[in-house]
Amino acid sequence: MVPKWAQRVLFALGAVGLFFAYAWFPFLTPGIWNAPDEMAAAFLIERVPELGGSYDVPAAYADALGGLVHPRSLLVVQGQLVPGMWLGLPWLLAFVDGITGLGTRAELVIPLVAVLAVLAWQSVVRKLFDSRVTGWVAAVLLAVHPGWWYFTARGLHPNVLFTACLIFGVAAWYVGVFHAWKRRAVVWQRTMVFLGGLSFGMALFVRANEGVWLIPLLFVVAWVARKRPFSDHALGVAGVILPLVLMAVLNTQIYGAPLLSGYLAASDPVPVSVQAEQVVEMPSPIVRAVFPFGVHELNIVRNVLQFHVGFFGLWSAFTVMALVLLAIRWDGFSAEQRRTYTRALVGWGLVSLYLFVVYGSWNLNDNPDPTAVTIGTSYIRYWLPITVGMTALAAYALTTVSARRTRKAQLALGAIWLAAFGYTGAVQTLYGADEGLVYVQQNLARFSEQRAWVLGQTNPEDLILVDRSDKIVFPERQVVYPLRSETTYAHLPRMVEVTSAQGAHVYYMGITLPESDLEHLRTVRLAPQGLDIEIVDSMDLLSLYRLIPLDT
Repeated sequence: MVPKWAQRVLFALGAVGLFFAYAWFPFLTPGIWNAPDEMAAAFLIERVPELGGSYDVPAAYADALGGLVHPRSLLVVQGQLVPGMWLGLPWLLAFVDGITGLGTRAELVIPLVAVLAVLAWQSVVRKLFDSRVTGWVAAVLLAVHPGWWYFTARGLHPNVLFTACLIFGVAAWYVGVFHAWKRRAVVWQRTMVFLGGLSFGMALFVRANEGVWLIPLLFVVAWVARKRPFSDHALGVAGVILPLVLMAVLNTQIYGAPLLSGYLAASDPVPVSVQAEQVVEMPSPIVRAVFPFGVHELNIVRNVLQFHVGFFGLWSAFTVMALVLLAIRWDGFSAEQRRTYTRALVGWGLVSLYLFVVYGSWNLNDNPDPTAVTIGTSYIRYWLPITVGMTALAAYALTTVSARRTRKAQLALGAIWLAAFGYTGAVQTLYGADEGLVYVQQNLARFSEQRAWVLGQTNPEDLILVDRSDKIVFPERQVVYPLRSETTYAHLPRMVEVTSAQGAHVYYMGITLPESDLEHLRTVRLAPQGLDIEIVDSMDLLSLYRLIPLDT
């Protein structure tokens, strides 16, 4: 038997080791980002106002070019460069920065949150199955799951924080309140009720669009717990509302209205209007809110199989095994167990079905190769709440199939399977095709060289037209995205005019154009507008071009 002090030491070492397994990537790759959302979140950490603060981020050339000059994931609203995203993640990291002065290093709080969420999930699963071993196995399966591990390391996406908030809320209400009731610790119980509500409210602050399913689920929970004292319900509601009030205040400061967000705010108009090529008939607002990407059955099946069931084969196989085992053993459970399992499975199943339908219907092209199946795809991070539930079922299957063996056999079998999960998780996270963390780190080193190169060729007042390179050069340089856009083409003369008045230039940075494409751009797009293009320099597959008036 391992002494308790040794258990505590091993537990602490494991938690610290897990933190560094998550944190090495953001720690070693500061200052440059692999995705526009990450770049925008990092930009906002030192700019999103804390309570009582003000938001003042003027957009470049807003007077002359309206809402034209901005990177992806940012907008121009009333001359200000504003987040094109939910405010929860950048606000939380700005709050951490305000306390610690870490700047963009505040993103290291996300690995810490992820470790705490893993430990909280252990307590939930332990209580659900009344098994300490099952709880710890579920915690390990979550900790090494490639989707959780990968997007924790790339924590400037909001999905791990959102899912962690859900886990904290479930742990506070299901575990904390239950044990408080058993011990009649009223103060602790009420604290847990409030903190659970606060966690769910923070989840909505981080990803308000998930309120479509989370808010009805909270009403169902309130109905199930309707016999609890009124004070409990009041504290829970107060906890949920507090982050939402903060979100409304920030939305008003930044976008001008409490219910506006970066996804709903209208960007400032641009000087030249371009007729839309196609008018798409929009569904009703309710249908658009519930199913923003429609319902496309073939897309759903293909995406679920490629990016979830098949991608995480071990986790999927043991989840199916657990469902079979539960069905076989169902009559042997007590009435209380059946009631608990039914609520958990139906709740998780309905949420999973909705998330599969809503995001599976979407055609995402995160990778330049639209056919690529990689660990970095957004489907994986959108489906993290499903992933978390799968780890509980997989843990139940692992512990159940080994329960009738001798203790030594259980330990040996458990070690083999956990090693298999850990190895699979590490390989997919670190070396997954194209977008494993090791490859992303190499890409970021190359991006850093490219940024230094382009900054050395240009000045802060210049405008740079980009395709996907906004994440590299912004905010040191102002960008317009993308080049191949009718709106961009229509504004090229105006951009050259207003930058020339400042002694600056307009550049295009992108993959080196073949001579035929360059000639087409010159003769068809630029010459009719009195412009020409010249190459300035090249690096790797990239080239930097400058737009110039034809008469120069």
